[in-house]
Amino acid sequence: MAMYCLPSTMYVIGNAFGMSFRRGLVQSTLPSRSSNRTTPLVSTFEPLTERHAIFSFCGAAGHALGPLAIVWLVAGVGFDRMWVAMLPVLVLGAVLWFVLPPGSSDRILDPPPSIREMGRILRGPLGLVFGISCTTAFLNSVFLTFQPIVMAAGGASEVQGAVVISLYLAGQAMGTLVGGYLTDRMDRPRLLAILTAIAFPVFVTTFLLPEGSALSFAAVVLAGACNMAVLPPIVIMALELSPSFASTSSGIVMGLAWAAAALAILPA
Repeated sequence: MAMYCLPSTMYVIGNAFGMSFRRGLVQSTLPSRSSNRTTPLVSTFEPLTERHAIFSFCGAAGHALGPLAIVWLVAGVGFDRMWVAMLPVLVLGAVLWFVLPPGSSDRILDPPPSIREMGRILRGPLGLVFGISCTTAFLNSVFLTFQPIVMAAGGASEVQGAVVISLYLAGQAMGTLVGGYLTDRMDRPRLLAILTAIAFPVFVTTFLLPEGSALSFAAVVLAGACNMAVLPPIVIMALELSPSFASTSSGIVMGLAWAAAALAILPA
C-alpha cells in the first residue's frame, strides 16, 4: 500500500482540483433550468474542454512518474521504510489547506438527482457513454494489472516493468491533451468511435510484441494515449446530455465507470 501511496494520492489530489474547477465552471456557464437557451451546448462547453484536458494532463503526468519514483525509493531506503513516501503528500496537504481559497459560494445549487432520475438518465444516451467509459477503463485496468505480471514471468526486472508502466502513463498524459484538442474540432461520437476502434488492437499488440523493443515501447505509449484521449469527449458529452445534473453526470462516466471496470478485473 505504501508503494503506491505517493503517486496515487497525488493523482487523486490533481483530479479533485480538476473536478472542483470543472463543476464551478459548468455551474457558472450553464443556463438555469427555467431559462431559454440561446446558444448551442457545444459552444457552451468549449471553454471547459481545454481546462479539463489540462487538469487531466497534470494528474496523468504526476502519475507517470510514480513507478520510476517507487523503484528509486525502494532502492534507496528499502521496503521497510516505504512509509516516507507519505511525507510529501502530508506536507503538501497541510500547505494547501492554508493556501487555497475557501470553496464557499453564494450560488444556489440545484438539488442532486434522485435514484429514479439517475436510472432514467442511464437508460438514455448517457448510458451508452457510460458503457464506452467502462470499456476503456477496463482496458486500462487490464494493462496496469497484467502487463507487469507478464513481464515478470518473462524474466524482466522491476525496473523494466516500471519503465513500461511509466511510458504508458506518459502516453496517457499526452493523450488527454490530444483528446481535448480534438474534442473541440471533431464530431464527438465519431471521435469516440475512432479512438475505441484503435485502442483495442493497440492494447493487444502491447502484449504480443517482443519486450524491450522500440516497437513495443511505441505501442505502449500509443495505447496509453488512445485510452486517455477518450476522457475529454466522454466528459463533455455527458455534460451536454445532462446539463441539469452536470456533477452527477461527470461522476457517472468517470468515478462509477472506473470503479465498475476495476471490479470487472477480479474474475480474471
